[in-house]
Amino acid sequence: MRDLSNWNVCLEVGINHLGSYSLLENVIKDSSIAELGVSITVQIKEEDFYKANKNFYLTLDEHRRFLELCRSMKIPCGLALGPLTDVQALKNGGLEPDFIKTLSISTEDINFIKRLYGAYDCPKYISVGLSATDYIKDEIIPLMNKNDMLIYTCLTHSSQDQNLPEIVALKEFGVPVCFGLHAIDKEIAFTAIGVGAEKIFVYIGNKKLDLPDYDHALDLAEIPQFTQKIDRCVGAMKHSKSKTKRVVIDFVK
Repeated sequence: MRDLSNWNVCLEVGINHLGSYSLLENVIKDSSIAELGVSITVQIKEEDFYKANKNFYLTLDEHRRFLELCRSMKIPCGLALGPLTDVQALKNGGLEPDFIKTLSISTEDINFIKRLYGAYDCPKYISVGLSATDYIKDEIIPLMNKNDMLIYTCLTHSSQDQNLPEIVALKEFGVPVCFGLHAIDKEIAFTAIGVGAEKIFVYIGNKKLDLPDYDHALDLAEIPQFTQKIDRCVGAMKHSKSKTKRVVIDFVK
């Protein structure tokens, strides 16, 4: 049985598939992600978005095929959801992801969050974005289940604006906190691990194309090295159960 939670990095396609299922399929097959122990999400934005941006639309059947492809490759797969009016329609349409991520704009809509919890039991990663601290504490956290986590995301590309100590503040509410990388400097994710982020969410895509999330996305060729570094950072933060420390030093002769 697959371990659906034993991953450190979630690769977010978002809408970087440009409305093409074949491009989405190629991202999954051509990026070697099945060998990296990561998860992946694709985005389903709110209904009004697609009325104005029909070129980014994927059908329910194409989303089902995405989930089936990931499962056939043993990749934990999720849906990143905008504040949909009818969440139940996804469930009725046969979309059963391993987990769900909410977009920041979705988290600010408490009625959407309640509809989401009413429709799906799978683990949820709740991106808090610009939500006020009291709102997170009083409205969001009481709805969360034991396998759910918050995601702290700074919605600017600037490194100095990331405010990573907010991860520490959110963890004081007694729930696990992840980090959503929107900074152009990808190394910020390593610092986020150091201040307590449980997992890293990062956008990906073929950067030879004009991607909606171009600036803060990883190019497909960057994925292996980035994820391996995140895995090493997570490993460095794990507490050793051994009372003795292993020390090996190779001296230059």
